[in-house]
Amino acid sequence: MAAVSVYGVENTNAFQSSPVENVNAAKAGGRVRAIVDSYTANAVEVASTIDLGGIKIPSGAEIVGWTVDHEAMGASVTMQLQAVGATTVNLSAALNVAAAGTKIEDNAQGYVPKSITSDSVFRILTAGATTTASDLDVQVVLYYTID
Repeated sequence: MAAVSVYGVENTNAFQSSPVENVNAAKAGGRVRAIVDSYTANAVEVASTIDLGGIKIPSGAEIVGWTVDHEAMGASVTMQLQAVGATTVNLSAALNVAAAGTKIEDNAQGYVPKSITSDSVFRILTAGATTTASDLDVQVVLYYTID
């Protein structure tokens, strides 16, 4: 079989199409922005939501990574990061936050960017068990490209 040249979606749009199509700025040359927030947990029940950030994640954004720094939340406690708009986009699997630590997801760890199709709230969904201690800090940073 002979070697062939193939092109990614954005490369095809920019260089291989006739006429040339506009490239989505969030996927090619977009500026990275961040939403940074924290929360102090006090006995958060299972299936509770914690909305984060002073702005919504804008429609058209590409989520390129996140970090979560947290204290020990208690046995069996998990958290899941989500973008909630017209649809819910799960940004992470259930994160085990029973012991204190830092979770990082970005391209270096193999994170696949997630597309946001409507203005969305950055949210933590709790699961597993109720946090029983008080004054437990969670700091979160969400990285996205848009323009």
